[in-house]
Amino acid sequence: MSERSDPTKMRNQPSLRTSSGRIWLVIGGLFAALTGTLFVLLAIQTQGATRIVAIAASAAILLCFLVIVITRITVSSSTVKLRTMAIAMLSMAVIALVCMWLAGMLRAGTAPMLSG
Repeated sequence: MSERSDPTKMRNQPSLRTSSGRIWLVIGGLFAALTGTLFVLLAIQTQGATRIVAIAASAAILLCFLVIVITRITVSSSTVKLRTMAIAMLSMAVIALVCMWLAGMLRAGTAPMLSG
């Protein structure tokens, strides 16, 4: 079996080869709405460094979603489009995870270097 036709390879998944990009748009939108809402609520309820982290996370997640939307509209090459959308979605997940961890550490007071 050639590497190109091996469906177990990550780069050979249909969502990265033959999709229209709609799935990345829908899942990215849902993810951005869910995590954005959580970070906005966190920003409203906290002060100081935790609030700054929550606001920055919300902005970064929104920016990643805008990359998904703009990429779907403007990029014509399906491989480049789908990979860019996947990278933006993964970036949203990493940003949300790291910022939620950091906000939790700040709120708990266990990040003395960052809490100022």
